[in-house]
Amino acid sequence: MKKIFFSIAMIGSVAFFSSCGNEEHAPEETHEGTEIAKEQGEVCTFSVDPSTVQLEWTSYKHNERTPVGGVFDMMELNNTVVAENAVETFKNATISINTRTVNSDNAVRDEKIKNSFFGTMDKTDFLTGKIIDVQGEEHGHAVVRITMNGVEKDQEFAWKIEEGKVAFKSELNVEDWNAVPSLDSLNLVCEDLHKGADGVSKLWATVEVNITADINKECK
Repeated sequence: MKKIFFSIAMIGSVAFFSSCGNEEHAPEETHEGTEIAKEQGEVCTFSVDPSTVQLEWTSYKHNERTPVGGVFDMMELNNTVVAENAVETFKNATISINTRTVNSDNAVRDEKIKNSFFGTMDKTDFLTGKIIDVQGEEHGHAVVRITMNGVEKDQEFAWKIEEGKVAFKSELNVEDWNAVPSLDSLNLVCEDLHKGADGVSKLWATVEVNITADINKECK
C-alpha cells in the first residue's frame, strides 16, 4: 500500500529520523508542444502512477552529521489529475503519511521514532500535506502546506522531471512545527547511540525529504 505522497514531510519526517538506518524527459511537453500535437491530430496527457510513489528521508546524528535514512511504508496521494502538462497533475494534490510505518531498516530504532518522537506530538499518527502552488515546466518550485504536531506551515520544495520521473526535494526543520521537545525525547532514549567520535550526543533538527513518482504519458 505504498501509495504516496510528497509530506511532505514532509513530511515529515524530520531529524527525528536520525534516531537510534533514449532518455525521455516526461514534460518536455510544454504548453507550446501540446498545441503543436493538437494541430497534428495527436493529444498527449500526463498522470501519476501511484504505485511508484516513494518518500525517502535522510536525517543526521553526531556532530559529524552521520546520515540515517529511511522511508514510510504507508501513505496516500490523492487529488492528482490527468492533464496536458506533467506538472499540472500535481496541483492541489494532497498526501497523508502513516507515521507508524516509518522504516529505517532497523526495528529497534523505528519503535523509538514512533513512540518517543511522533508519539509525543499532538495528533501526529498521520502527517498531511497539500500542494498550494507549483511553478515551472520541467523544473521549478512548489509550496506544500504541511500539518504536523497540530501546526500548519508552508514549506518550499524544489522539483524536477527527468526520464519520466518527478522528484520533489526539501529540507525540513522540526523547530518550525514546535517539535523540539519531541526531538529531545528521542535523543534521550538514543543518547549513547547519538554520540560521535567527540563523545557528544547530537541529533540534528533537520531532515532531507525526497519524494519521487513515475509520470505516465499517453498520446492519442
